[in-house]
Amino acid sequence: MILLKKIFRDLRTNRAANIAATVLISIALMIFTFMSNVNESLNLSKDTFYKDSSFADIFSDVRAFPREKIRALASVEGIRTVEGRVVEDFIVKDPETRKLAESRYLRLFAGSDSLCRFIIEEGRRPQRNGEIAIDPMFARANGYSVGDDIEIIYNGKISVLSITGIGRSAENIFTTRDVSEILPDNSKFGIAYTEIGLAGSLVGDESFNSIIFELEEGYLFSDVKDDISAILRPYGLMSIYEATDQQSNSVMVQELEGIAAVSTSMPVMFLLIAGAIVYIMLKRLVELQRGQIGLLKAFGFSDMQILTHYIAYVSVMGVSGALLGSLSGTLLSGVLMVTYEQFFNMPFVSANVDIKYIVLSFLIALVFSIITGYLGGRGSVELSPAEAMRPRSPQKFTKKPVAEKIGFIMNSLEMTGRIGLRNLGRNRSRGIFIMLGVSFTVGICAVPWTMMGQMMPMIYERYDYVEKYDIKIQLKSFREIDSAISEIYMNDVKKAEALIEIPVTFRKDNLSMDSVMVGVEPKGELYTPVDSTKRPVDLRPGQLSVTPNIAESINASKGDYIYISSPLARYPEEETRIMISDIQEQLMGSNGYMSLYDLAEITGYPGRANKIIISADEQVQLSIKEKYTESPYVGGITISDSFIAMLEDMMGLVTAEILYLGVIAVVTGFAIIYNSMITVISEREREMTSMMVLGMSEKEVFDIVSFEQWVLSIAGMLLGAPVTKLLLVLMMSSLDTDMYYLPADFDIRFYLMAIMVTVIAVTVGQMAAFRKITKLNLADALKSNE
Repeated sequence: MILLKKIFRDLRTNRAANIAATVLISIALMIFTFMSNVNESLNLSKDTFYKDSSFADIFSDVRAFPREKIRALASVEGIRTVEGRVVEDFIVKDPETRKLAESRYLRLFAGSDSLCRFIIEEGRRPQRNGEIAIDPMFARANGYSVGDDIEIIYNGKISVLSITGIGRSAENIFTTRDVSEILPDNSKFGIAYTEIGLAGSLVGDESFNSIIFELEEGYLFSDVKDDISAILRPYGLMSIYEATDQQSNSVMVQELEGIAAVSTSMPVMFLLIAGAIVYIMLKRLVELQRGQIGLLKAFGFSDMQILTHYIAYVSVMGVSGALLGSLSGTLLSGVLMVTYEQFFNMPFVSANVDIKYIVLSFLIALVFSIITGYLGGRGSVELSPAEAMRPRSPQKFTKKPVAEKIGFIMNSLEMTGRIGLRNLGRNRSRGIFIMLGVSFTVGICAVPWTMMGQMMPMIYERYDYVEKYDIKIQLKSFREIDSAISEIYMNDVKKAEALIEIPVTFRKDNLSMDSVMVGVEPKGELYTPVDSTKRPVDLRPGQLSVTPNIAESINASKGDYIYISSPLARYPEEETRIMISDIQEQLMGSNGYMSLYDLAEITGYPGRANKIIISADEQVQLSIKEKYTESPYVGGITISDSFIAMLEDMMGLVTAEILYLGVIAVVTGFAIIYNSMITVISEREREMTSMMVLGMSEKEVFDIVSFEQWVLSIAGMLLGAPVTKLLLVLMMSSLDTDMYYLPADFDIRFYLMAIMVTVIAVTVGQMAAFRKITKLNLADALKSNE
């Protein structure tokens, strides 16, 4: 009972520092809880959707596989189910023909629905010719509902389709047209489904261009790949890959891995900071309570009881932090799920409050409290009753601090400054405590702001320096460059260039990565890859430039030879050996770059291209869109301004999340500094009252403390620069994906912003210190050790 009362008395006496430490613990466990809940919900939603949809094990694309040959694939040993499909992209006719906007597309999957089933959520399945079901995100973004008609353009012909249902498939959780698009735009691209028997009037009924497989239990992709490839190769096999490499699944898995990494790394970082502060705070508390410890031991309390008392003291803060953090984290997980609903096209399983992560939060808090309490409180065990009741022997200073030896420094300071400078040299551990607190505050404030500052430039730099065209026409097949460009120039455009943009596989030894290869006009003006200094990359004949994440994925360096192949090449299975001439930084997407004419040769279509990029006035852009949208040779039209606006909206969601992290960082920073300064003031009460007894005023005592803290804070702010860089490297490496690359560049602007926040935090801490000094009771402070 005595020790219990002492716990609450100590908590009340040091409530400011204890609250600050509790806030740090709660932030760590809040991040753990809400990121873990989100990860659990996303994994559960994905797994449930995959199971309900019968997600395939193997996917293949082929030019034209006869439908009657499908039984040959079913007879391959290890194959349980095989389904042939037709997959085609349609342009959705825009009723507002005079509006300059990017074309809308529907990708129609026509199959038997045995694998990768299209699950209907509203309405009914298509039953007659001309009926389709579409995905809910495309329907919602464009105002479609069951019973509406939709006009599509395919091979230059307009067809009217009736929407009978709304649903989705696990194959298209992350819906982009191809690997060159880094984010989904549900208003411009959607998924449609119809039965294979109803698609003949749209896409023909003679062959399949997509075949998917389910494996027998115990069989792997490698066991059946060669047999399947041998059957498909004569019919134009373009690609064959397992589920882990399927585009939508790959993005989903990558995102889940990123969430799992953050849910571990960030809480650990915050707990380490909180642990360091609580450890030092408790160690100093034990030193301040030497007399009390001696009395307790004299009255028969054992070492274990006293050590357990200090562990329990920390446990109160830990459990309070766990309660606050787990509850707030559970509430915030719902907010983050709303963001993911904008990106992932799947039914989300409603996540009930998962008691598992709340319990885990309390267990983490208890383990944290036991370890920190033991390390900080073990000094009480080492004291004998007699030793504990004696004041600690004063420190012996045989050498002057370095600063004190420099005459002009001491002479330039007033008396309070000289005392403060001596104190700094004689209490190095105290100074290091404050310096580290300040440096971490600078770092954790600067990192989220630096990330936020890179988001919008990531978009604008791409379209200011690299992709400078206004409109991009995607051709359905490779066409002669000269004739295509000549035709475009008949439309009064300012500039037109040919472009090749194709999916490729980069391979070195047994490592490979799927990405996009871009063939650009040498000395072109509308698409100019640039290096880190924004200078155009000179792509001479025979040279290949790749982005860093491609090079890292296949363990390649500048000067290495690698192999490339493409499903859109004339001979998809042929690989070309080429040397990497340069590795260039690129913030958005992963690409390889070559000369247009080199890439045309490699793909087997010399002198041809599959895209045309144009610079033109708005009216000319509008006329081009109207003229070519219904052309049988055009697969789509992209308007740069429309695409940039979509990216801005998507990045706005990401920026909002980072801003939230920035707010957490500021709160954490204030808690760290406030705790550090209040702890130091508390342990120096006897020292400060002694100075006041000797005739110093409260203002003079505060000036000494203030001088010390500002010197240490300035040193901590300078140390904050390398700490910021270290945290940036750790954070950016965990967030690096194929979709974007954030460099760990130190930005002086955000470093200075973090310093401003730190200065405010130090000022607030000093205001609290001044209030504590004014409330000092000289008699109470000097009458005993306590």
